[in-house]
Amino acid sequence: MRVIKHLLTAVLVLASLAGTAQAAFVQNFSFNTLQAQGRSGEMVFELAPGSSNQNAFAAITDFFIRNGTVGSVLERTGSSYGTLSGNLADVNNLEFQAAPPLSRYVQAITFGDYLSFTLSTCCSDSLFSLTLRDNNHIPLLSSNPNGHLLEVSGGINCSTCTVNSTPTPVPAAAWLLASGVLGLIGVRRRIA
Repeated sequence: MRVIKHLLTAVLVLASLAGTAQAAFVQNFSFNTLQAQGRSGEMVFELAPGSSNQNAFAAITDFFIRNGTVGSVLERTGSSYGTLSGNLADVNNLEFQAAPPLSRYVQAITFGDYLSFTLSTCCSDSLFSLTLRDNNHIPLLSSNPNGHLLEVSGGINCSTCTVNSTPTPVPAAAWLLASGVLGLIGVRRRIA
């Protein structure tokens, strides 16, 4: 009986580790937009799912803009839903699901001096990007050849973070693993 308990515990730990390996990558981003403050333009968020399009997703939460405003949604293609309001307390955040060749969300904005959000994204060959552009569709604040202010590939790392961004990792997988281990300890004590 004791061997079965240890075997069951080992299986649960391995399952927990496997689950955390596929967890979404979560990162906070902030951008200094002072150079564009007061100008009207657009925010363009895109998710290109890659070959693993069945699993690709991205979500923007905690969107915040200081001394600026967000306007109407100008374009929504692929599979995206939600609307960004610029209010941290707003529950209407933006989510993208796999929709080859890409999902795009474009929203009008009057730039302030600061912009931030939390990005959750997955999977290995997906590409998520943010482009800020003026009303003539000219990219702003970016030295990237594609005009993207931010590119996150694969849900693993920030592949292109221009000088205006400050990535801050959020250890979501670590919290999931820790809570699973604590649960296993509780179950083991209850059995004993």
